[in-house]
Amino acid sequence: MTDEEKKAYMTALVVQTKKYCRIDYDDDEDIIQTIIEATFEKLSELIPGFSPYEMTSRQRLLTMMFVKD
Repeated sequence: MTDEEKKAYMTALVVQTKKYCRIDYDDDEDIIQTIIEATFEKLSELIPGFSPYEMTSRQRLLTMMFVKD
């Protein structure tokens, strides 16, 4: 995956996470992205072979749940 593809993937994940969390404004997107990245670190510790750019639907949902919490 190229850097541009990774950026597009992260942007889409931030948008999806905002929708899941019912956030309608753009002010805190950088904070949401930081929380997502921290969640990736935690999932990497918990799930052997975890890849943030090849997440299963369950892993994507867990990521959004961690951000919402």
